[in-house]
Amino acid sequence: MFKNIIKFLKSKFVWGNILAAVILSIIVLVLLSWWLKSYTHHNESVEVPDLTGYYVEEAELILSELDLKYEVIDSVYKRELKPGEIAEQSPAPKTSVKKNRKIYITINRRSRISRTIPIENLIEISPRQAQSTLRNLGFNADSIQYIPAEHNSTINILYNNNPVTEHTKIPDGAKLIIVAGESSNESVPAPNYIGMTYNNVRNMFSDINSMNQSVNIIYDTPPSSETDRQYYKVYKQVPEANSIITEGTIVTLYMSKSKKTNSEEFF
Repeated sequence: MFKNIIKFLKSKFVWGNILAAVILSIIVLVLLSWWLKSYTHHNESVEVPDLTGYYVEEAELILSELDLKYEVIDSVYKRELKPGEIAEQSPAPKTSVKKNRKIYITINRRSRISRTIPIENLIEISPRQAQSTLRNLGFNADSIQYIPAEHNSTINILYNNNPVTEHTKIPDGAKLIIVAGESSNESVPAPNYIGMTYNNVRNMFSDINSMNQSVNIIYDTPPSSETDRQYYKVYKQVPEANSIITEGTIVTLYMSKSKKTNSEEFF
């Protein structure tokens, strides 16, 4: 029996099958290795391009040439970019990734979000503090205008040359002007506004900003239109006319269509 086993092992049939099995195993291992490399893109990486500033359509062409994909996941607003341009991306530029990797992009919003600002917290603080606060809120507050006033503090915030109120909607990144007081020791008599119409008061100043920085107008009943406002006259002012005030002091004017002054009846 032992001789038969030896004879069997020496036969060409056995060694032929063993050799075939070895060759088949080698072929299977080579094919499996090739498939795994192809499937995982072994050692086939690409560098992520910088897509910032491109439009999505342009980025799609760039990424397709590198066998990369993309997905828009969010939008932000950056004033230095045009609407629709790519603002952010992940992975970051110059990162090495495998082919067919998806790049997540964020586009620049096509419109700015408008919001109010806490104007009540800015008035009467130093202009530098107001400037810092506005910048932290995302506004352009590089301009400070100084006018004569009783105190060295913020008097007003202007947007499009109009005073900002607690209800004024302002777009992100908008340019604002800080109007600040600059105290003076010079004393002057308060102008006499009694009996003047709105146009009379307006004509005393070079522009609307100068008027807003010098007088504060209060109506007993709000005018229904610009035309209606022309019928209002000053019936009272604080400080009183000809009283001695510090240069730059704001005078409050009370206007009405029906109330009388000491020296004049309106109607």
